[in-house]
Amino acid sequence: MSDFKSIADVPEMLELWDFDKNPEDPKTVSYISHLPYYWKCKLCGYEWSTTPHTRSRTKGKCPACKGTGKRPDTVKDIPFLMEQWDFNKNTVDPATIPISSKKKFFWKCKKCGKEWPTSPQSRYDAKGKCPSCDSNKSVQPGVNDVFTLVPELKKFYDFEKNKNIDIEHQGWSSRERMACKCPDCGREWTTIINSQILKEGDSYRIIGCDHKNRKNRQHIPFVSECQPLMQFWDNEKNSLDPSTTSSASDISAYWKCPDCGYSWSAGIRSRDRSKNNKCPCCQNLKKFVPGINDALTFLPDLRRLYDFKKNVGIDPLSLRIGDQSTYYWWKCPDCGYEWSSTITTRLDRKDGKIIVRQCQNCYYNSPDRLAKVASKNKLMKFWDFEENKKLGLDPNLLSSHSAEDAKWRCKKCGYHWTAKIRSRNGASDGCPNCDAHNVIIPGINDVLTLVPEFSDYYDFETNEANGIDIRKCRISSDQKVHFHCPKCDYEWDGTIVGRIGTDMLGNKYVFECPSCKDRNTRRIPYSLSHPKLVDLYNMERNMCPLDDITPRQASSRLFYWRCPDCHTDFTAYIATVIRALDDITTICPKCSGTNSSPDESFASKFPEYLEAYADTNTVDPYTVAPYSTISVSWECKKGHIREDSFGRINQAGIECPICRGTKLVKGINTFADYYPQYLPIYSPNNVWKPDEIFMIPDVGSNGFVIHVMENTVPMLKK
Repeated sequence: MSDFKSIADVPEMLELWDFDKNPEDPKTVSYISHLPYYWKCKLCGYEWSTTPHTRSRTKGKCPACKGTGKRPDTVKDIPFLMEQWDFNKNTVDPATIPISSKKKFFWKCKKCGKEWPTSPQSRYDAKGKCPSCDSNKSVQPGVNDVFTLVPELKKFYDFEKNKNIDIEHQGWSSRERMACKCPDCGREWTTIINSQILKEGDSYRIIGCDHKNRKNRQHIPFVSECQPLMQFWDNEKNSLDPSTTSSASDISAYWKCPDCGYSWSAGIRSRDRSKNNKCPCCQNLKKFVPGINDALTFLPDLRRLYDFKKNVGIDPLSLRIGDQSTYYWWKCPDCGYEWSSTITTRLDRKDGKIIVRQCQNCYYNSPDRLAKVASKNKLMKFWDFEENKKLGLDPNLLSSHSAEDAKWRCKKCGYHWTAKIRSRNGASDGCPNCDAHNVIIPGINDVLTLVPEFSDYYDFETNEANGIDIRKCRISSDQKVHFHCPKCDYEWDGTIVGRIGTDMLGNKYVFECPSCKDRNTRRIPYSLSHPKLVDLYNMERNMCPLDDITPRQASSRLFYWRCPDCHTDFTAYIATVIRALDDITTICPKCSGTNSSPDESFASKFPEYLEAYADTNTVDPYTVAPYSTISVSWECKKGHIREDSFGRINQAGIECPICRGTKLVKGINTFADYYPQYLPIYSPNNVWKPDEIFMIPDVGSNGFVIHVMENTVPMLKK
């Protein structure tokens, strides 16, 4: 077991420990505890609450002054923030609000009069720029709308066809699609607003109609003036004159490669605009032409290795360079070695060119690769002379690429192992135990040796019965093992690496038992994290304390709240109330002027479904979310009772599946219920029993279609 490390053992954390508010002794609190405690900076006096685990990752610095002793600037200290501070709507003193605050306050631009809520941090990061008149993020009519900034756009804007566009709330960078009409030539087209406007500094310029811009275009060269086009121009087949044909023409022309003689047709403009203006046959290899760019013709070195005798029935001109699936026979003319492989495995690229790999037998037996083991320092470093001498292995006679098994020993840790000479020559220069950590040695680097407290939860009996040897497992192992908590007797399965964590100092520790940890409760109670909720929470109607609400209940259940001003009861999610408190908005429906409860519950959203809500249910539908997974009873008009969740009813509707004929219910809609007279002749060899056959109404014939294993009853009239 590792020694217990408390907050008192970490000077940086002990210095900020608040002895007045914390009744606990810092010597008894772990420095990686996940429970919240109070802290106080001696330099700036800032007080806050957080966990020791969080403090251990911040290097002991105060979150306010960062260890400098100087508190951050407030809104009052920044002139451009004070210019936009709304003193009428904000009731707090700006001198008490730091610029790093993320709470929302009200702001007002003196230039355009725009009002909006946001945090001081976002205002400071934006350097006080108004989202309307400065950054154009918010559009205001008459201030920064597109017609105010670019009045020339009205000449081309088609007001008749754009009646569905609110142009007064569209900025110059809008992606809204609009219809345009040229006042000069009458041309009509559709485009987005942003594509018709160019921003030049602080001014804007309209692009206008393409008809007018053609006069301002530069000279378009002819084909004869473009050397890449004339390189492949076919003078024999083309009837066009290259000196009078535009290079932007869409006319198809004939082209011919001067190197391989390949001829093809393509548009003039497509050839001119092509980034890779090369021959598709001998240069790009996009077009396969036998006798020109097949594998054996294009690569003479590959033809030298091709075995024509064994590749019987194969046309040599049909081999493609990019073929990755067909195997061919090859034979080296130098050593006579034969093998089969695909064409792509015989090719490689070097300096952008395709080259042919040499014979693998010649490569492995080349003089450059016949170096002895004794000449390799990385091999002699781990060579076990005693054991290899017993095996008759001499490093002066063996090749460094030999497939012989040899003995190796590390001088540092004493680890010895067996491996092929060739594999050691190609491996990194290191011991697989102390350098690469690829080998587990019990008592040195196994999980129980490195993390002894892992044995507190490890179930030795169950894992040994399953054939798991923990002494041969590393810390990062994905091996699934069985755990048992000695405190609460909880048992579970999990991976080894999933139970071990690492702190900021690199120390390994074992996670707590998931049952003892009680993950279903909040780490910090609502009364501490959000004290204002206590005054709003209606304890009488909710029937449970605020701090006992689990995270799952908070996300799926509505709770009752009481307004402290008008004493009106209403329902809302906890997250909705917290967000309203942070945004300084009124959550009470009566005080806010809505005069009704927020439309968030299942009952308020689907009041027509309450007729089918069974009286035996104990759950109040006004406190349940529309997507809740809580199952309750529902009763249709015919008296059919079924169990279904609120979320399922929200998606599928309230219609009874039994009445609709989509759900099998024994005693109502089975074959045995509809045709009891046929039960005596029903074969017992059928896979389905009579009360397991679902009877679906056949609307067209007023009957039912069923199928059984031995006989088929195509239509049975009731």
